[in-house]
Amino acid sequence: MTSQEFQNQLDALTPALRSFSFNFVRTSDDADDLVQETLLKALMNQNKFREDVNFRAWLFRIMRNTFINQYKRSKKVRYDLDMTNEAEPATRLPDLNTTTPEQLTSINEIKGAIATVKDELRIPFELFIKGFKYREIAESLAMPIGTIKNKIFLARQELHNKLSDYNYTSC
Repeated sequence: MTSQEFQNQLDALTPALRSFSFNFVRTSDDADDLVQETLLKALMNQNKFREDVNFRAWLFRIMRNTFINQYKRSKKVRYDLDMTNEAEPATRLPDLNTTTPEQLTSINEIKGAIATVKDELRIPFELFIKGFKYREIAESLAMPIGTIKNKIFLARQELHNKLSDYNYTSC
């Protein structure tokens, strides 16, 4: 495929890439960034594209992998640098002025338990508690929706066992 043909196909698929990017991100700016990063990687790896591969699938795979890599990278940075990020309500620490020491201990135990869940269960679980729908998680991780539901269930079950002190029975 010539460089011009490659560029023409990229141009033709850019609107579809932008639409697809909303499966991974929520804002227009983030979608634009993801599309731009995908196009850049495609251009940088143009020489690796093989004629016998579906160009559209190749491009969408680059986007999916880019999102997953960015997610993992940002998760590491967030965990290392700032455990109180207001944009992440599921992992945000409560206001220290209104939180008792017992509550802080509980929060730290819960976060610690979540961190010990193996990645294959923890990643879908964390995406779910951040507000992503099962379908969005399934698409972003390229897994069937049933597998995602199962992984989230297993993560919950594992956390339930690890945090048995927090279990309660209804009256």
